[in-house]
Amino acid sequence: DEDTEVYRNYQNITDYDRKNIVKVINDFTKTNPDAPLNTTRSMNITGLINDHIRIMDNLRKFEENIKFKAKTYSEFEQEHVNYSEKYSLYRNSEEIYYQYDKKIINSLKDSQKGYEYVLLSNDMDYINESTHQNNCVRTYIDKFDSIIISVRLGDKRVTTEFTYKGDCIQRRGSYNSEVDESFKDGITELERIIKTIYLRGELKQPTIKIKNKLNGDEKFYTIKE
Repeated sequence: DEDTEVYRNYQNITDYDRKNIVKVINDFTKTNPDAPLNTTRSMNITGLINDHIRIMDNLRKFEENIKFKAKTYSEFEQEHVNYSEKYSLYRNSEEIYYQYDKKIINSLKDSQKGYEYVLLSNDMDYINESTHQNNCVRTYIDKFDSIIISVRLGDKRVTTEFTYKGDCIQRRGSYNSEVDESFKDGITELERIIKTIYLRGELKQPTIKIKNKLNGDEKFYTIKE
């Protein structure tokens, strides 16, 4: 069923959490009766809940009793912001850097039809994007299985997420809104670029550098594909 799809990859969800997830989805459906399950807006709520559960999983490393407390969509939006900010505070003793292959970087360098493609590659990139967009992408800095690219047109942005198979799995405007029509061509072109890089066998996962801001220690990790 629908809520199973939301939390199937997470092991720490309680019955209490499940019940509230269903309540939030039901409240969203009631307040958005014209948003069928296959629309971008409805897919965004599913993506947000998945993000929220992932953040909860990360927070449980620091606080065991983290729960999905929200029972309405508006309560969920506020809880999502609160948990995102809390997690950012817990992990601010580290800096994370994604060291991407130059072939990926060079493929995104040139702007297309006025669009700029910015590959997020360190903490400040993620914080800047999250602040500008009012979303939780700052919590993705240690989600090492995807690529985050900011599509920019003037002072407007769309935050996109790609897998290492070249598929775009999320695209969101500010406040996790639907993507504005003015970004259609830019995102289509970005999807073409990323898929081409993948088909050439060049969409490689980066080396991850984690620097401890307190003692300066640096560690390097390679993510297995």
